[in-house]
This record gives sequence, structure tokens and C-alpha cells, in this order.
Amino acid sequence: FPLLLSPLPLPSPSPPIGGGGGGGGGRMEVLRCRFVDVVPSAITAIALAPSGGRAAVGRQNGDLEIWHTESSEWRIERRIAGGLNVSIRAVVWHGDTRLLSAGLSGEITEWDLRRLAGKRSVDSYGGAVWCMALRPTGDKVAIGCDDGCVRLFRIDQEDLVYERSFDKQEGRVLCMAWHADGQGLAAGCSDGTVRRYEGTTGRPLF
Repeated sequence: FPLLLSPLPLPSPSPPIGGGGGGGGGRMEVLRCRFVDVVPSAITAIALAPSGGRAAVGRQNGDLEIWHTESSEWRIERRIAGGLNVSIRAVVWHGDTRLLSAGLSGEITEWDLRRLAGKRSVDSYGGAVWCMALRPTGDKVAIGCDDGCVRLFRIDQEDLVYERSFDKQEGRVLCMAWHADGQGLAAGCSDGTVRRYEGTTGRPLF
């Protein structure tokens, strides 16, 4: 609980009895303290770097944190404050140095972890993003969108490039996972169904 202190001025003390002109006068202040309950914003996404040394944590208020995880006691190394109307729903590491996030703002953002600022952002082309998954081959990332589509982006050295939308289905795409060979993708949807897609063409398999 943070302690807030504010000065509370009091009247100057009366002169000493007996009319002595010695010291002891002066102004006195009392500090009034209050305790404020701090409620942490909910954690909505987490991802470990491939080396296992760092974790990225996304919060509902849009804050993005980098945690040191090499010791038994995890600690926050860096924090990037969230913006207005930003809520993170997915974070993905590409290697140990590139970090992507996406959320209800409808954008995918790559972060500069040295400057603690956004490096580039691209539109999802499908509204809010609820989930994101890196293809095991490391060359592409899939996102699940509010409009019911899975969308595929290519990860270039200095850019994120939109490639295709998978066949649309009813209900938003809330979670997804790639097959180990990177050739297939399964998605869980808000209508209670699981759908499987061909990972290159986006054609539904069931």
C-alpha cells in the first residue's frame, strides 16, 4: 500500500510564558498520511523467450513488462506504459530480441526493447486481435481477429507483411495453436467450435 504524505500546517506556537526572548519559536508542520489500495491491472498475455531468460507480460491496461526469469526470483526489468484505449491480448517472441504484441486496438506492434517504445505497427485488417501464434518455422505469425478470421503475416527482417486471411467463420477467434510441422493450425472460437486450417492456404479442413 503506497503511503501518501501531505503537510498539514498548524498555527505558530505562542511565546514562552514569562516573556523570555529565547529560542524555541518557529513554525511546526505535521504530516498527514493516507493509505491507498492499489489494484494491479489483470495480466492478459504472457510469453517466455526461447532462451528462457526473459518473459513478456501484457496487461489489460496496455502495459507491457519484461521480466528477468533466470533466477528463482523473477523480477521486472523494464516496463512500457500502455496508451489510451489499448489492451494487450497476445504477446509473441521472435527469437530472443524481437517482441510482438496485439490486442483490442486492432494493431500488431513490434517493440524496441532498448528505447522502450513501439518500433512499428500494422493493422490487423480484422478489428480487435484476441490471440496470436508464431509458426514453428519462425517466418510467419497468425492472429485471431474479432471478425472471425485468422490472418497470416510474414515476419521480414525489418517489417511485418500481411499475406492472407483464412476462410471466415462465425464468432471471433479466441485462441490458436500451430501443428509442430507448421503445416496446420487449430483455432478455438467464441461459438464453441474448434476449427482446423491448412497452414499455407488457409483452407478449412474441418
